[in-house]
Amino acid sequence: TQSGGRGGDGYLGANAGNGADSTIANKVSGDSAGTVRLVQNADGGAGGTSRGDGGAAGMAGGASSLLTNVNGIGGDSTGNATAGGGTGGGAVGTGNTAVGQAGGAAEAAIELTDSGTIDVDARASGGNGGSSVDGNAGNGGVGTLGIGSTGVAGTSTGDGTVTVTGDARGGAGGSASGTGNAGSGASTTLANAIDGTTGGSLNLDQLAYGGNSGNVASGGNGTAGDASSTLSKTSSSSLLSVNAYAQGGSGGQRTGGSSAAADGGSATSVATAENDAGEARTGFNRFYDAQGGAGGQGNSGADGGAGGNATQTATATTTGDFTAQ
Repeated sequence: TQSGGRGGDGYLGANAGNGADSTIANKVSGDSAGTVRLVQNADGGAGGTSRGDGGAAGMAGGASSLLTNVNGIGGDSTGNATAGGGTGGGAVGTGNTAVGQAGGAAEAAIELTDSGTIDVDARASGGNGGSSVDGNAGNGGVGTLGIGSTGVAGTSTGDGTVTVTGDARGGAGGSASGTGNAGSGASTTLANAIDGTTGGSLNLDQLAYGGNSGNVASGGNGTAGDASSTLSKTSSSSLLSVNAYAQGGSGGQRTGGSSAAADGGSATSVATAENDAGEARTGFNRFYDAQGGAGGQGNSGADGGAGGNATQTATATTTGDFTAQ
């Protein structure tokens, strides 16, 4: 694990420090006839806080984690590459007009090749936006899968079971406790961000989460992040399972005024599986594949926000005498 340092706080009108970025690429590797287990994590540093007199809050650090490995000896491989953006610097103190900074961006990529069973997992989580008082709060950071030409994938050259999971999450918007506006949650869009290759069982799970919008007192609402996950795979595998999951962010709470709290974010899921050598499944292992975000809670005269819309499509097709479900 590699973590960027946090920025220092700023007092008496001084500006706060920025959080450090964290970038890590192929710092772990392995070969084994048994099982290779690789874990690589990168976390961006949080921005420093503006305390009391309106100096600028610190910017958040971003995070990047890239991991590739080919086990030339053969066997099984398990790998995790995660990245988390830092939290944006915020503001505290009555009457502080400093704005909250945006959360740090995060990106993760991992590709593993082996002759046996492959288990690949990538997660990128955008940082949360910084809070504020009478200034505007920061927006959430974006989480993405794939870095340059490296994606999220597993390949078994010996027809072993391959499981690939890709998870991207938008950061939440910061909250505003005074007259400032709340921050917006980051939206997440994944389109065929993961892949796998094997003649055996192939399981693909792609998950997209929108960030929550921040809470607000008397200022304007933030916007909850939307989520979209589209995944299509054509394969010649003994089993093909394709799952595309999307969850919209929740709307922020509102604690004053006559307007409504923030609405929840929308969710869109599209999964397509086509297999000519075995069973094809879409949305088989989940209770739901698209979930709209919850509306924010209203208090002290404010109404609650509306829930987000959800749309889901799943199509499974086989060639030959195989099951599609």
